[in-house]
Amino acid sequence: MMKFSKTPLGLQTQIDTFRSKLDGFEREHGTIEDSSNDRYYLFYLYFLLNDSKSSAEYIKWYEKHFPTDIGEPFQLLCWTLMIHRMGLDADSLLARTMLSNIYLIPRLLGQPGSGSNIWHAITFEESEYLDSFPEEITAAINDDDRYWIEKNYNSKEYQDALARYIDIDTKIKTLPDGKERTKLVNESCHLTDSFKKTIL
Repeated sequence: MMKFSKTPLGLQTQIDTFRSKLDGFEREHGTIEDSSNDRYYLFYLYFLLNDSKSSAEYIKWYEKHFPTDIGEPFQLLCWTLMIHRMGLDADSLLARTMLSNIYLIPRLLGQPGSGSNIWHAITFEESEYLDSFPEEITAAINDDDRYWIEKNYNSKEYQDALARYIDIDTKIKTLPDGKERTKLVNESCHLTDSFKKTIL
């Protein structure tokens, strides 16, 4: 895991380095290849920088260049809180964060998690992935952030989506490939569609 500067100037320097790398690759190849996940680290850095204007600019850049990216749990959490701090609707992003790793928000709030026996398609979804949660991000989450997350997470809408997600993934664990499994996977992918979308 990368180390983060403790000063705004240092954070901006780190941001500039990652952005230059990605922009340089695009200029040379006409597209962006990001196997090192720099696009996700940039969300960490912008969250720590806590500057709404530059964060909004980067979010628009990211959405343009990675429109179908499923995201990564810590990146999604940072994105969610940046949008929340802008005073915009972050419901859909919080729901995406919740389902990207169902253990993340309970650990953040000090609540017991659930679904330990469900099937996980990628490493990002596993409880062990949270062992790499950057301490700097945890420290930067303030009381207002936690109150807002907890209020929404414990609401019926979020808990219903979470329960259905766990139910689906529990069934997928033992289902062979076929129409029923495909139907459930598709439903799981659209569980956050009913939540309000963020408009920048």
